Amino acid sequence: MAEKNAPVVEEEEEGGKKGGMLKMMIIIIVIIILVGGAAAGVYFFMKSQLDSAQAELQEAQARLEDEMAPKKEELGEPIYLEFDPEFTLNIMGEQQEHYLTVGVSVLTYSQDTFDALNVYRPMLRNSLVIMMADARYEDLLAPEGKERLRDMAKQTITEVMDDNSQSVEIADLYFTKFLMQ
Repeated sequence: MAEKNAPVVEEEEEGGKKGGMLKMMIIIIVIIILVGGAAAGVYFFMKSQLDSAQAELQEAQARLEDEMAPKKEELGEPIYLEFDPEFTLNIMGEQQEHYLTVGVSVLTYSQDTFDALNVYRPMLRNSLVIMMADARYEDLLAPEGKERLRDMAKQTITEVMDDNSQSVEIADLYFTKFLMQ
């Protein structure tokens, strides 16, 4: 009889091992599902936080751009200062001297800038004549050369006014006449 009881015990042990393995597999699967769910939850939570932070950043950038961009209604009416008479001067070329006649007009939206430019007009004309006289005929034949001269004229005006402790708001500078011979 003892022999009969022994095999039954072995079968019960094998059945217990199978039941234990099944429980272990279920626990592992549950843990994997919980870890995966937690990871997904963290991912979606962080993604929503990132999306809201990006939206706030874009709103802040848009507000800053709106504040920094000059409004047309804030600019007021354009005021043009014509340098009259036109500038007529000699410029050097490779072979010979040439004549340059330039009409200059400065655009501003500030009455204070217009008034300050008028006060310093003789000084500005002098500096512009000296700057333009350094130009080379061949350089001014190309559109880029004319544009460079225009930028230099605007810079010259700004420097003269800065040297005289005058803050000016020059919107642009135009050549209203440009003749070379």
